[in-house]
Amino acid sequence: MNRTIGSVLLLAAIVGLMATLGCQPAPEVPAAATISTIPDETAPTVAVPAEDLKALVEANNQFAFDLYKEIAKTEKGNIFFSPYSIHAALSMTYAGARGETAAEMAKVLHIGNLGDRVHPAHAELARKLKSDGKDGKPEFHVANALWGQKGFGFRPEFLSLTKQSYVGGFKELDFVGDTEGSRKSINKWVSDQTREKIPELLQKENVTIYTCLAVTNAVYFKGVWTEPFPKGATENDRFHISATEKLPVRMMNRMNEAKYFQGDGIKLAVVPYRGRDCSMIVIVPDEIDGLKKSQFSIIPRQISGWVKASQPGVVTLQMPKLQVDQRVELSSNLEALGMQRCFRTPDFSGISTEKIRLTDVIHEAIVEIDEDGTVAAAATAIVSEIPVSMPEALVSIAIRADRPYLVMIIDERTNLVLFLGHINNPAVP
Repeated sequence: MNRTIGSVLLLAAIVGLMATLGCQPAPEVPAAATISTIPDETAPTVAVPAEDLKALVEANNQFAFDLYKEIAKTEKGNIFFSPYSIHAALSMTYAGARGETAAEMAKVLHIGNLGDRVHPAHAELARKLKSDGKDGKPEFHVANALWGQKGFGFRPEFLSLTKQSYVGGFKELDFVGDTEGSRKSINKWVSDQTREKIPELLQKENVTIYTCLAVTNAVYFKGVWTEPFPKGATENDRFHISATEKLPVRMMNRMNEAKYFQGDGIKLAVVPYRGRDCSMIVIVPDEIDGLKKSQFSIIPRQISGWVKASQPGVVTLQMPKLQVDQRVELSSNLEALGMQRCFRTPDFSGISTEKIRLTDVIHEAIVEIDEDGTVAAAATAIVSEIPVSMPEALVSIAIRADRPYLVMIIDERTNLVLFLGHINNPAVP
């Protein structure tokens, strides 16, 4: 299992996910009905209890930090990924899991209390997150599609569930007869959905004649800061990789009224996007090596407590201008978290009567952060085979992100962690 991690600068922003499942061609069976990959937003909706939506948000956020800590065990550079996108794609795959395979996935995804109710909850969450960027709000786009081998026996109930809850259209491809053409078709879809930010999620080794299904999700985010960083204030500066090593960066600077928290060995700034539906959370440790010491003990509840305890003040915020592009193979991380049967002795009989075994979980995320705002995108593939004027009363604080720091992008309405990462080694854009 190859693990590929591109050099990156990491930060919170948004993009999605893609899952591909590969299998040997099945005996001749009637082909599943071809469904357009254009999202069918006329699909009937299901009323979702507020407690189910809350449970899904909590499950996503816990999964986010579980996966972050697992990746951080071996990755010494930057980390950036979209837990929301990965969780959504794995939940689509979970729809076809049965027995112990389903039990393991539910445990890792923290959806045991939801069970099959996770699917309409994901549908409701996607509807709440979706935004066209009008009225000054951030743009957030989510798309799903399924790509299946011609003549392979997919269960109609699986295709129906993914269409209704994930608006996942189905498209038949010929992985056997035109492997490269099939790969290019999927990559073109991912590229279109991410505004060409992720042009080649699937590499040649990821799609073979044994591939039978690709479950794909793509996410795109674009947000403008409520208070931009003045471009004239951006200057050359130094970033502390460690107590003894520095590197040059372009450091953005601004001073305005914002919410902050100080304590527990960190300083935290809440940086809202225009429309205030989403914010970036920047968490800078007091010690240069503070993130390295604490990253494995951070829990969502702790960060939520810091954000809730934040208060308005005059915040001088300095943070590097960033461009991040990271590609990672997550199979080993998911296995370490307890999702093992998916890759070894799986039961995906809810997808097909044929045997399906996951082989790779590929995720790529990009983020660009500058004086105006943030653009981010992400995709994941699960591949299977058979076998301003400041009131004087406000406190003034300076927060300087010149050392490894943690970042998140959250949806303020639901507290959902959309993106999570840390910056260990920023580069000059």
